[in-house]
This record gives sequence, C-alpha cells and structure tokens, in this order.
Amino acid sequence: MALARQYLHDRATRVTSSYTPLTRANPTKLTRTPTAEAFSVRIAAEAPELDRSRAGLAGTLAEFSHANVIVNDADVSVENSTAEVQLDEVTRLYLAAHHRLGRGPEYSSYRLRHLIRFERSGGIWRLSSDVLDVPTHAHDVPLTYARPEKNGAPLPTETSRTPLPPSMVPNTPDAPRKPRAPEPLERDGGFNRQAAIDYALRWAHGRNREYNNYGNDCTNFLSQIFRAGGWANAGLYHEGPDKWWHYIGAMWQVHDNRTWRVAHDLAVFGYHYSKRTRSYAGEPARKGDAVYADWDNSNGGTQADGNIDHAMFITDVIDPWDWNGIYVTYHTTDRKNWPLGVTTANKPGSLYYFQDTR
Repeated sequence: MALARQYLHDRATRVTSSYTPLTRANPTKLTRTPTAEAFSVRIAAEAPELDRSRAGLAGTLAEFSHANVIVNDADVSVENSTAEVQLDEVTRLYLAAHHRLGRGPEYSSYRLRHLIRFERSGGIWRLSSDVLDVPTHAHDVPLTYARPEKNGAPLPTETSRTPLPPSMVPNTPDAPRKPRAPEPLERDGGFNRQAAIDYALRWAHGRNREYNNYGNDCTNFLSQIFRAGGWANAGLYHEGPDKWWHYIGAMWQVHDNRTWRVAHDLAVFGYHYSKRTRSYAGEPARKGDAVYADWDNSNGGTQADGNIDHAMFITDVIDPWDWNGIYVTYHTTDRKNWPLGVTTANKPGSLYYFQDTR
C-alpha cells in the first residue's frame, strides 16, 4: 500500500510548485516507486505534459502549491508474483492563492478509483499498471493524468429532443464584461445559495443514499444541490421537459425523472420552462450559480453539438471574471472546489453556459 500511495503522491506533486526533479540524470522519472520497464516508458511520456500543466498554472489563481493524497477503501489481493490493489484516491491540491490572498478555497480535490498492479521480480515489487475506473471516452480526467489507461464502460448518451433556447447563449473567458443583472424584486422565497453550497461540498466525494447514484452522476448531483437550495418538485409523477421531481416511495425506493438526471434537460427546465434560473454571459460569476458544458458530440469528438453533456456548480469565487478563480464542484469524475479554467482547458470547440440560480 505504501508503494501505491508513494506513486500517487509523486504524480500529484508533479503539477504543484513544490515539485523538484527526482533525479537530475532522468528528468522524466515520475515516481520513486519501483516500476516495470514498460510502465516506466508509459508514464515517462506523461511527465513533459504534467510539467507543461504546472508551468501553465504558475502565477494564476489555479496554481497548486503542494499535494496530499488520501487512500480509501483499499483492497489488496496477492497471487504468486502478482499483486492487485483496488483503491479510492482522494487527492487535495492546495491552492497557492489561498495562502497568498487569505481567501478562497484552501484546496481543490478529486476522487478516482484505481486498479493498480505490481509484479515481483528480483525480490522487488514493481508497479506494472494503473487503470482508472472512468469511462473510456471521458474527456474530463484530473490534470495529474495526461495519458491515463481507463477501463470504465462508456457512459450512455441521452440526446435531448428539446433544443437550447436561442436566448441561452454560451459564456467565454474573454466575453465583453458587463454588470451583473439585478435580482428580481419578487423572488418567491429565493434560492438559498449557502445551503446549496454546503450540500455540494459535503457530498462532493460521496453519495447520499436518499438519491439514486448514476454512472453519469453530474446532473443528478446538481439536482440534489438545487433541492438543498429550495427547489420544489414540478409535475410530480409525470415526464416532460417542464417536469422536475424526486421522491422516496414504498420500501425506500428512490424515484426521479429524466429532467432531474439529464444535463441538457435540466438546463432547459431551469432557464426556459420554470424560469428558476437566468442565463448570462459576460457578467461576473457568483457562488451558487450553475455551469453547463457542451463539450463533445455523438461521435465522441471534442466539438459542441448543441446537446449539453455536463453540469457543475460554483462553490467559491476569488475573481468572478477569471475562470481560474472560479471554483466548481461536481460528480462523475468527482471534483471539489476545482478551478473552472482547469476543467475547460484543452477542450477546443466546447461551449459553456452559466446560469444564475437567482
């Protein structure tokens, strides 16, 4: 277990400002953990990409100062000269901006499930593979993994028949700036942003048994956050783009509808049908707002196709104009207070829709 933790720590530290080369003779050496030759070659190819990520974040609000890796739910099996370790990695990447400015989140974190293998040769256990339990076509893998091996089943695609309203325009980091629109005078009780943020941070790396757990869980989680903020069911027991609901039935069976769990439908429901959210671009972001991503198409390519694929929630803000200073929390590949600019980096052709939860 110590070898696996050392490997994960070395990998995470590589993208932080506290990183120093492990050896001068071999700058691409990624870990102190002994590795099999083939695996050494594979991870050495990742090292320059991790170095570029570190350099790109230096001096920004997404710069990470150091890392702390926590290993949970580990299961070790050994057969002859092969050992398999299944574990949950929860890595905290501490934000330099928090130390420098005295505000904003202390760290960003992610959770990943691994299957790590070791082979024993010459009396030494050597790391031979690391497979992430994430969908094979996933575009959103933490920046500590440049070329990961993935074994998760492809996520089901649920293309919506409801087009995005023309007035729901995407936001960009360089959009012309304008003041934030005023809050409505009549708010019907309003949305409790702090309650929603508290829920998001509490369950960022966990699952609440009062709700279903889906492989593609981002929208289900955002709906839970909306519920914590005060959203009531709409059109209970019925399906349709103007319906949104969840309830616990007999024998503690959990029920929800398509709008509750599909990103595109939730975005359209909130903005168009229920008017519970307001779409904006070019305005300063605010804690408690939602962000939706259209970052791939039905062919798996990284080009937006008009169908929203992913949902996130803003849980902290240092600079409301700088996407590196806007921190989001979400599920599927679980993130907590993650810099939005890091999530959106290296995804050309993607579109992002911001919604004010009012």
